[in-house]
Amino acid sequence: MSPYSLDLRRRIVDAYVNGEGSIREIAERFSVAPNTVQNYLTQVRATGSLAPLPHGGGVGPKIDRAGLDEVRKLVEEKNDRTLAELAEQFEQRQEVRVSIPTMHRALQRLGITRKKNASSERAVSARRPQGPRSVPAASTKSRRTPHHLLRRVRSASRDGAAVRSCASRASGARQGAV
Repeated sequence: MSPYSLDLRRRIVDAYVNGEGSIREIAERFSVAPNTVQNYLTQVRATGSLAPLPHGGGVGPKIDRAGLDEVRKLVEEKNDRTLAELAEQFEQRQEVRVSIPTMHRALQRLGITRKKNASSERAVSARRPQGPRSVPAASTKSRRTPHHLLRRVRSASRDGAAVRSCASRASGARQGAV
């Protein structure tokens, strides 16, 4: 969320200074939290300015620029290391323990985006089946439409609603009355 405009900040402080209400009343009038009004008043008293303060920062990266250079060296020495091996080697050299996701982000910052598994082969997605790509053979089981694909449709009669599959709607076939 971006900071409130200087105009709004000035109107809030001016309203309080002019005695137009309590902090809670002014907060309600300008649709801000009472703590926001208090913070603006404190800031004006301390600095004389209502300009938004700079962002406080956050947690710094565990792998700094020197660490990124070390990661680059590790990859150049042996480029088929897994993320776990890279994290372990990094900890031994830099005495900084990093997680596998942290090592992955470091490699992304360096522009290194290969996936390797423990046997130095390209890793395979868990979603993709192994083996040759082919169309699966037709099953001999009865092909019933799953319940979640069935929809109730208004019937011309008042007896009940006809049920048809979302998939069969394209072909115009009906499955029968309920």
